[in-house]
Amino acid sequence: MAMRGKTESSKLKTSDSKVIVENCPHIAEATAVIQETMAVSFESEEGSFGISGVESNYFEMSGIEVDIGQINKR
Repeated sequence: MAMRGKTESSKLKTSDSKVIVENCPHIAEATAVIQETMAVSFESEEGSFGISGVESNYFEMSGIEVDIGQINKR
Protein backbone atom coordinates (compact mmCIF):
# COMPACT_ATOMS: atom_id res chain seq x y z
CA MET A 1 0.00 0.00 0.00
CA ALA A 2 1.41 3.40 -0.99
CA MET A 3 1.90 6.06 1.67
CA ARG A 4 0.04 9.30 1.13
CA GLY A 5 0.52 12.67 2.72
CA LYS A 6 3.83 13.11 4.48
CA THR A 7 7.00 12.78 2.42
CA GLU A 8 10.56 12.71 3.67
CA SER A 9 13.64 14.20 2.12
CA SER A 10 16.73 12.16 1.34
CA LYS A 11 19.13 11.30 4.12
CA LEU A 12 22.04 11.86 1.73
CA LYS A 13 24.26 14.94 1.95
CA THR A 14 25.74 16.73 -1.06
CA SER A 15 29.20 15.52 -0.02
CA ASP A 16 28.03 11.89 -0.32
CA SER A 17 28.35 12.00 -4.12
CA LYS A 18 32.15 12.16 -3.76
CA VAL A 19 32.14 9.29 -1.24
CA ILE A 20 30.05 7.17 -3.61
CA VAL A 21 32.53 7.67 -6.47
CA GLU A 22 35.50 6.93 -4.20
CA ASN A 23 33.99 3.72 -2.78
CA CYS A 24 32.00 2.24 -5.68
CA PRO A 25 34.32 1.01 -8.43
CA HIS A 26 31.52 0.71 -11.03
CA ILE A 27 30.44 4.36 -10.65
CA ALA A 28 32.61 6.79 -12.61
CA GLU A 29 30.82 10.04 -11.70
CA ALA A 30 28.13 11.28 -9.37
CA THR A 31 26.63 14.67 -8.65
CA ALA A 32 24.31 16.19 -6.08
CA VAL A 33 21.12 18.12 -6.77
CA ILE A 34 19.07 20.03 -4.21
CA GLN A 35 15.58 21.05 -5.28
CA GLU A 36 13.12 23.31 -3.48
CA THR A 37 9.92 25.14 -4.28
CA MET A 38 9.95 28.62 -2.83
CA ALA A 39 7.47 31.47 -2.60
CA VAL A 40 8.73 34.64 -4.24
CA SER A 41 7.15 38.09 -4.22
CA PHE A 42 8.03 41.38 -5.87
CA GLU A 43 5.85 44.44 -5.47
CA SER A 44 2.28 43.18 -6.07
CA GLU A 45 3.31 39.96 -7.88
CA GLU A 46 3.90 36.64 -6.16
CA GLY A 47 4.23 32.98 -7.03
CA SER A 48 5.95 29.70 -6.25
CA PHE A 49 8.97 28.67 -8.26
CA GLY A 50 11.16 25.59 -8.44
CA ILE A 51 14.82 26.20 -7.66
CA SER A 52 17.62 23.68 -8.20
CA GLY A 53 21.14 23.81 -6.82
CA VAL A 54 23.63 21.56 -8.59
CA GLU A 55 27.31 20.73 -8.37
CA SER A 56 29.73 22.02 -11.01
CA ASN A 57 29.87 18.66 -12.86
CA TYR A 58 26.06 18.42 -13.26
CA PHE A 59 25.86 19.96 -16.74
CA GLU A 60 28.78 17.94 -18.10
CA MET A 61 27.31 14.69 -16.74
CA SER A 62 23.78 15.36 -17.96
CA GLY A 63 24.74 16.70 -21.37
CA ILE A 64 22.55 19.78 -20.81
CA GLU A 65 23.74 22.98 -22.43
CA VAL A 66 22.72 26.48 -21.35
CA ASP A 67 21.05 28.12 -24.35
CA ILE A 68 20.42 31.55 -22.85
CA GLY A 69 22.14 32.99 -19.78
CA GLN A 70 25.09 31.58 -17.94
CA ILE A 71 26.09 29.03 -15.36
CA ASN A 72 26.83 30.70 -12.02
CA LYS A 73 29.99 29.03 -10.66
CA ARG A 74 30.50 30.40 -7.18
